[in-house]
Amino acid sequence: MLLKKIKMRVKPYNNRNCLDLVGNNREVTPFQLLIVSTSGHGKGTSSEAIAERWKKTTNGVVIILSDPKSEGEWTFVMYEPTEKYHLQSLRRDGIKKNKYPAKLYHPYTHNLQKGYLPEIDFYTLSIKGLTQEDWSVLAESDSESETIKLIQRVANDLERNGSIFDFLHQIEKLTEGKKDKRRPMPDPKNWLLRSGGGTAKSVKEVGNLLSPFRRDYFLRKDTCEYKLNWETLLSDSENYHVFLNNWVESPKLKNFLVEVLLGQVVREAQHLSLLGKLKKPILLIVPELVNLCPSEDKGSSFYLAKALRKSLVSMRSKAKGISFLSDTQIWSQTSPNVRSSFNETFYGKLNPEDSRIILKANSYTQTTRDLFSDIEDNPGSFIWYKRESEGVFSIFMPSHMHKEVKYNWVSMYKKHYRDKMKRYDDLINKMKREFQEEEERTKLEVQKREKKYIEEEIKKSIKKESTEKDEEDNIKIPEEKKIKSYLYKRSWELHNEGLSDNKVGFEIGVSHKTAKKYYKKYEESLEENKEEIDIPIGESNPSY
Repeated sequence: MLLKKIKMRVKPYNNRNCLDLVGNNREVTPFQLLIVSTSGHGKGTSSEAIAERWKKTTNGVVIILSDPKSEGEWTFVMYEPTEKYHLQSLRRDGIKKNKYPAKLYHPYTHNLQKGYLPEIDFYTLSIKGLTQEDWSVLAESDSESETIKLIQRVANDLERNGSIFDFLHQIEKLTEGKKDKRRPMPDPKNWLLRSGGGTAKSVKEVGNLLSPFRRDYFLRKDTCEYKLNWETLLSDSENYHVFLNNWVESPKLKNFLVEVLLGQVVREAQHLSLLGKLKKPILLIVPELVNLCPSEDKGSSFYLAKALRKSLVSMRSKAKGISFLSDTQIWSQTSPNVRSSFNETFYGKLNPEDSRIILKANSYTQTTRDLFSDIEDNPGSFIWYKRESEGVFSIFMPSHMHKEVKYNWVSMYKKHYRDKMKRYDDLINKMKREFQEEEERTKLEVQKREKKYIEEEIKKSIKKESTEKDEEDNIKIPEEKKIKSYLYKRSWELHNEGLSDNKVGFEIGVSHKTAKKYYKKYEESLEENKEEIDIPIGESNPSY
């Protein structure tokens, strides 16, 4: 693989010091760069300019893994700048305005905005492709916990065509212990899993954990046609690759997506490199790090921070063709474990708390402290941590458009690419239909299992309750009649306990209509003061 060695340096240009990237046609020296600066001081434009310069120098693959504000900020690489301040800055530095092609990606969700939308590759993630770290972020639990290990084992053993229903019911099967006195009922609202105490409780919790995927239906079978193809993506250096999350509402799912995508691209790059198929270097970008990994991290953010740190270390030791660029507005409120994992840091304008902590922690002299004062009124200017002697330097503006507060990414796309706007009704209908088919198939399988279980239990009960009178009178009641007598009475008892017809049906292994018919018949028999329900022996079995 012919790569260029990229070296960041500060050099004089246009009466000021500026950051530059230089290549010498040798191997890549990856960097993990964190830009620290308050809002409005050029943090975003500087990240864009560094990515643009890196892309031009290396002809590498640029991937933006998150969109923390859900504003499609990196989609604006597709347009030429129009703001006066931006154009003036480019003219001053002798840079021509420009634009770049981009591919947009979004996890599939039933919650898609209606109407015409930009051209987007909607993708799914394979259940089998998830790691213990991925499940850890989703479950907000340690990756080495017994629950996570169980989930991972089932995921690994799942058939490639296995659905999320198959996955959960396999977990349920493996965690079945001693039979409860009363068998938990399948819950239609929780993947048709049986709810209850003991081991069934943990299964219910796993089902609840995955409940968002009933709507955000992107966790799917390994054979899904929309599964991300990383090998193809990592060979495409023509486009910026921008991952969006606009129609995913859950903050935890957004954290989960960042962690999964980051882990997958690093592992795929390592794999392709070993096979000699990784032809281009990679730059991964994660904006607004403080939103993803706050210092008081808890829940999914805590486990995302652990996974992110692990990935940064892996990039340096194993995935040698990957660079990483991130930024944060508040250094002191960003996870210490993550911010310390970067090998380069640029300080821009700092908020008072960050300024106090950073200046004191680094024991800066008054001369260096004065440099921070020089930054105050110069957006896009920075100090290089551990290379403070180079003084204040500037980063050029990107030649493409930058997202301004007044811009809307969908409206901007429509303005420039009206002919590419499209509706996704067919995709939504297709995915909803597939979900319903998976649910219906699982429902039938559950009802078959429940029917078999109920019949076995009824036979045991009937045998136990056989009376001496039956033996003395030599009365032989057909087994079918005994079973139905039991079902009539049992459905009436469950109905009186307040269970819905659906739940009564699940409990005795029949449809909700049949369950209603049963307890109505039993009520009628009580009203007529019958001791036993007269059931024609030839009556056909209920449909399940």
